[in-house]
Amino acid sequence: MPAKPGLTERACPHCREPVAATASRCPNCRAEFTAEDVQRTVSANVQGILFGLICLSLLLMAVMWWQERYDAAAAAHLNGIENGTIDPLTDQPK
Repeated sequence: MPAKPGLTERACPHCREPVAATASRCPNCRAEFTAEDVQRTVSANVQGILFGLICLSLLLMAVMWWQERYDAAAAAHLNGIENGTIDPLTDQPK
């Protein structure tokens, strides 16, 4: 069974062995690739990387938003304890 191609590789359409994304010939079976095949593979790899970066950015923004809300709630709770409106032993309003 051929190995799975990495990020900078693609599977040869003839023998399914990993080949560099920019290769014009398979080193295993010697199949030739057209310039369109190479460009299509490179474009697909770039699109995959961009999609991953966008997802990671959205996740980071969600975590930052949640952290900001959590910090505000914790600060309000601590202010209530300091002001004496919340009992520090029971965490309930007085």
